[in-house]
Amino acid sequence: MLKILLILFALQSIRMRGRPPEIGADATSPTCQVMAGGAREHFANGISVQGRLVWPAGRIPNSIEVDLEDDDGNIINSTKSGPSNQFRFDRVAVVHPVTCAFKTYHIVIHEYGLDPVRQQLSLSTSNFIGADIKVQLRPLPGSLSKDSEAVVSVEGMRQWNNDHMPASFEKAMTEARNGNVKKAISELEKAVKSAPNSYEANVELGIRYEQDGRYDDSAKMLNRALELNPASMKARAALGKRAYDTGDFQKAQEMLSEAVQLGNISADVYLMLGVSYFKVNRFELAEASLGRALDIFPGLGLANLALHNVYLKTKQLERALHQLDTYVQKHPNAPDREHVQAAAEKLRRALQQ
Repeated sequence: MLKILLILFALQSIRMRGRPPEIGADATSPTCQVMAGGAREHFANGISVQGRLVWPAGRIPNSIEVDLEDDDGNIINSTKSGPSNQFRFDRVAVVHPVTCAFKTYHIVIHEYGLDPVRQQLSLSTSNFIGADIKVQLRPLPGSLSKDSEAVVSVEGMRQWNNDHMPASFEKAMTEARNGNVKKAISELEKAVKSAPNSYEANVELGIRYEQDGRYDDSAKMLNRALELNPASMKARAALGKRAYDTGDFQKAQEMLSEAVQLGNISADVYLMLGVSYFKVNRFELAEASLGRALDIFPGLGLANLALHNVYLKTKQLERALHQLDTYVQKHPNAPDREHVQAAAEKLRRALQQ
């Protein structure tokens, strides 16, 4: 039976360094023989690569962006970790269509506060089922997570000192990390009842209500959190996201811009902020925010598409085309790839006239 051999290692550098091209086997080499018969059909469909993130202390951030890159540093696919810190990539090509050599991929994670990961995934003859991997995460000394509050008001500190945090709060955070939103809500409601002036309990309950679709309840708790801690980054980010989702881009850009000034470094927040700036015709700020989103998470394709719109609006056509080409190159399996590629070709023809 054919088996998958996985060679895993973590590199400390975040630089994307490609390797020299492998001298692949030709059509008569032994490597290509595994492509015969039924094996060819299985390889043609690709395999699934599923993995789990491991954190030394057992407390991984709620959601982490995970990229699958080829040896040249091109992003083949992107996803986010879900419940139980798991992630999955489907239809991963195993064999190079020309050389018949087995492909080498890398699991790449650039998360603020974590040591960068570029973990090699080498595929060899397989049983066509898929690959299971484990990715070890390590914190960078002295760094904050993207959800950490960088600024705390005096009022907020006073409330925290006055309210002893009930045990239900820690239970709620454990449930939230495991993806159990409703259980987290239940425990947080107990925490707020026990300590109504606790900023952390109020803001976390507001965030979980939003995740559960209880938007009115969420707004009530988040605004209460702002009363308790006027410097709340988390409450502003959550209220800004809700304004963004409902198309209130003026309020969204106000809330989200304050959130990033207070220390939020989420790529998604910068993406929403950039789009909100674009919607209210603040194009320079839109460009800066979307560029920052890509600095934080280079695989965020929506930021490339949003930047294309900014450059198109400001008549920077070559830069607009570059964003479309970058999206197509980094996301070859995106469902809208053909549409984006067609738009790129149309723009390319316009530039050539």
